[in-house]
Amino acid sequence: MVTLPQLRDAKLDALDDAASAWFRCAELFERLEQRYARHVLAAIQHSGWTGDAADDARRRIDAQYDRLHAAAIELNNVGTALESARETFTAAQRALRQALDDAESGGFAVGDDGSVSWPPGHPDDQAAFREQAEQIAERIRRALAEATRQDESVASALRRLASAVHGIGLTDGEQEQRLAADARLVAELAGGVDASRIPPPGTDPQRVADWWKGLSEAEREQYLHAYPDRVGMLDGLPAVARDEANRSLLEQRLAELRGRRDRLSGEEEKILRGLEQIETQLERSALDPKALPLYVLGLDTRGDGRAIVAVGNPDTAKHTAVVVPGLGTELNDIGGQIGRARRLARAADDMTPERGDVAAIAWLGYDAPELHNVAGGGRAETGAPELDRFVDGIRAVHGSEHRHVTVVGHSYGSTVVGEAAKRPGGLAADDLIVAGSPGMRVDNIDQLQIERRHVWAGSAEGDRVSGFLGNFSHGPEPHEKDFGANRYVVDTEGHSDYWKDNSESLRNQARIVVGKYQEVSLEHGERPEDWSPSG
Repeated sequence: MVTLPQLRDAKLDALDDAASAWFRCAELFERLEQRYARHVLAAIQHSGWTGDAADDARRRIDAQYDRLHAAAIELNNVGTALESARETFTAAQRALRQALDDAESGGFAVGDDGSVSWPPGHPDDQAAFREQAEQIAERIRRALAEATRQDESVASALRRLASAVHGIGLTDGEQEQRLAADARLVAELAGGVDASRIPPPGTDPQRVADWWKGLSEAEREQYLHAYPDRVGMLDGLPAVARDEANRSLLEQRLAELRGRRDRLSGEEEKILRGLEQIETQLERSALDPKALPLYVLGLDTRGDGRAIVAVGNPDTAKHTAVVVPGLGTELNDIGGQIGRARRLARAADDMTPERGDVAAIAWLGYDAPELHNVAGGGRAETGAPELDRFVDGIRAVHGSEHRHVTVVGHSYGSTVVGEAAKRPGGLAADDLIVAGSPGMRVDNIDQLQIERRHVWAGSAEGDRVSGFLGNFSHGPEPHEKDFGANRYVVDTEGHSDYWKDNSESLRNQARIVVGKYQEVSLEHGERPEDWSPSG
């Protein structure tokens, strides 16, 4: 227990000095981590070296990078713990010294054990003196109790953070789980980061963006490390922040499922395959210096699973496409969806002045229907608000700067897009593209909340979905002339090849995504003027 003399006489500036030293050390490790990534990790990844020896070298180099990453986080955690201790001890010391000053001015004597005695006087005054002494003693007790509580909490946290075996022998997922637990421990200790302050799912993206902007950099990092599952799916957060949270969550979920691989249910096996596809895509992207970087913007392993992966950074891109998949798409199909987004991003980016001008997002942010319920509108009705909020989140991060956003719906994904676009306010998109659509749940283009020249529809020869359910369930086919949309030329066949490399179908979608409308080849319709930031 903290004693009265210890708290009264403590030189708390030393805690400030110690916290600053740990923060400086953490910063040095962060710089070392960055240099290691640039000069060692990147070198081995782009070396072209293959074989068993190369694989072993990569594993060792990756492991060393993970240790540097973990060390930087934990060093920062120690600094935060000491900083928190300084604040709490200062408040407790101030309360103690104020109680001691009040005792002295009233003529009371305070012992080192916290006992308070009162001066002799008239018997009629003794009751009042006793009451005042008890009040002062209670103030002293509270100050010492708070200091003791913080002392024990900080000591426990520091013992955990300084554990000699910390991180040794842990898998990536276990390491991420440990880091998240440590971050929560320090966050609770600091008192400034509280899980209850995290905006709940469904919060307006602008409110989320404002909340994030109001946090300090240290608080942001603590939230990302402590609550990746809560933060990673929030619309309105920057892509880099969401990616950091969701990569941590990905490692955790992979470790959990792989740890009981032989006991997984059929649905869990599908989830694991989907997560492993994301992991593979991230690794391949890191190995290709010419590839647009990937950002994991959302991850949810409940139910059939959901994932949102961007090819390119939508926060910095001048043109962003959100690709909504359709019938039968589950998490274990995410690799193919990322592939489509990558082909669209690459084709569109090649049409712009600078690399990185385009981002394309594989948005499996809703529960896509299976064949037995594709004729119903329930999945579109529940998916539409999710899509609407996600697009609003992109806009919230962009702020006042207007950038070009296109929403692309394939198959039943176009039905979700239509459901979202017909609602009051519509989608915050400049263009809508549909491919292989069974209908958009409207009678004609005028029921969509967007200027008619910015709705584009394509249907391939032999596509049995496009038109099969149209008029019967989800409204007329949007590629038909009477609907009122621009019908772009599609030279692919069937339902799944709209993003085939070097196809006119892909080129036309890419032209729309970058706003080169006058270059789009049409079967019918009216092209608008090319897009410009000023509108």
